[in-house]
Amino acid sequence: MLRLVIRVTRETKRHTTRQHEFNAEGTPVSRDFDDVYFSNDNGLEETRYVFLGGNRLPERFPSHPRPLMIVAESGFGTGLNFLTLWQAFDVFVRDNPDVTLQRLHFISFENIR
Repeated sequence: MLRLVIRVTRETKRHTTRQHEFNAEGTPVSRDFDDVYFSNDNGLEETRYVFLGGNRLPERFPSHPRPLMIVAESGFGTGLNFLTLWQAFDVFVRDNPDVTLQRLHFISFENIR
């Protein structure tokens, strides 16, 4: 059974609420950065290709030498990278119960300037 533990640490002196809106296609857009969070066409497929595939994360699961893998990114955004990674990891652990890798820590740094 996969367990999710979320810890939020806020080390900033000033907290500002992010301003979001949606474009005509319904894709979330950051006003702060004047940019879409993911593709208008298929954000989930883009995340699988760019984040998971670009970092070869599912390929690295089977040969990871320790019980814990730590993945970090800058900017949590909509959480799509996290959720997609969690889904892939959940499937991997369920299909490979005896493999060494059993835990995933995800770290996201927000508002790095």
